[in-house]
Amino acid sequence: MKILRSLCLALCMALSSWVSLAAAKPLPPEVTEPYKAYNSSLAQKDYKAALKHGKKAWQEAEKRLGDSKTTSALAFNYGNLAMKMGDFKSAIEPLTRSADLAHLEGEGAPLIRAEREVELIGALINTKDYAEAKNRLTEVEQHNIDNDIADSIFAGELLVHRARLSHIVANRSAKRAPATLGSRTGIGTADRTVRLQSKSSVYAQKALDIFDKHPAQTQLSYKALAYQYIGFSHEREKEWLEAALAYQEAMLIRKTYSDLENPGYAIILGRWMNARSHVYRAGRSNRAVAKNRKDDKAGEWDTLADLGICKCWPYENESAVRAEAIKRVAPTMPSRATTSGFSIVQFDLSDEGDVINLEMVHSWPVKMYDRSSLRAVKQWKYEPKSDGVEGAQREGIVATVHYYLQTRNGDPI
Repeated sequence: MKILRSLCLALCMALSSWVSLAAAKPLPPEVTEPYKAYNSSLAQKDYKAALKHGKKAWQEAEKRLGDSKTTSALAFNYGNLAMKMGDFKSAIEPLTRSADLAHLEGEGAPLIRAEREVELIGALINTKDYAEAKNRLTEVEQHNIDNDIADSIFAGELLVHRARLSHIVANRSAKRAPATLGSRTGIGTADRTVRLQSKSSVYAQKALDIFDKHPAQTQLSYKALAYQYIGFSHEREKEWLEAALAYQEAMLIRKTYSDLENPGYAIILGRWMNARSHVYRAGRSNRAVAKNRKDDKAGEWDTLADLGICKCWPYENESAVRAEAIKRVAPTMPSRATTSGFSIVQFDLSDEGDVINLEMVHSWPVKMYDRSSLRAVKQWKYEPKSDGVEGAQREGIVATVHYYLQTRNGDPI
């Protein structure tokens, strides 16, 4: 669905480009014919054909028109469509060409170049050409300052790319940390990782400040990514409440344009649930959650909602009347597990109280805890139907199985 929305946007862009091209002097048929076929394919949602015709139109323009506004527009049409379809490698050359020719676009050239650089740098990052991505970023950021557009929506999106690059470097640093806990080198590496991730968070927050100034122009995907990188920074510092709230913002934004099967949404849902569980455990162990007693000395909040954590899926129905569990089997921690995580399962109950129709809904990290969770939940036992509470839920029960790992020092992983 997300790809289709993006491609519909590409269609609108293509049609507006056609107006500008048609208004110019007559173009060679070798350019106009594949361009018309490109537009026709987009209208029919035949994106593979559109990609082929778009490439042909651009290549013919390069041969017959050289450096021109037409070549610039056709290069961007093809590169942007390739980008939206996930063919990042093919997108790089035309997007580079379109950005380099943006100065031919007249009065709006500075903003047009910034927009095209956003797409190009995204493609470079996705193909792991980080050095070139950083070079283009530095160059276009100076371009934005020189042209007084450093506060534009595209400048905000470029800051999200900055945040992503810092996050990537932080991950590399974390992987280089030695296995021996508490070693001098390990501490230094950990500190550097936190600093790098914090840098990512600073860029992300600057991006959000710009997005707040241009709400109507803000692409939700970039806004969600900004909150995601802020969450990563808090997680690195074990600031679980702040991480949970940042991930929650990212999750709720993503939920408006993607579903659980979308990898980006699934990852951020997992991060949120993990951070949420840490907050919940801290409340239970350090200052037990006071039940409807604000003056309880054990804590200052009654529920996670008091902290701003939403009762989002899969927790939204946890207060509903349910059949009473009389036996729960703890799962086995997989030997290959390297981080805390969870599994969400759904099942029905037989009249005898056995778990039936058990299925995995979602897990994080992906597939790490699936087998262990299903094996454990299959052995759970609930009250028989005749003995159950009146109206107890016996179908579509959703349960979360949590896994917690700790370092030798007792710190959560």
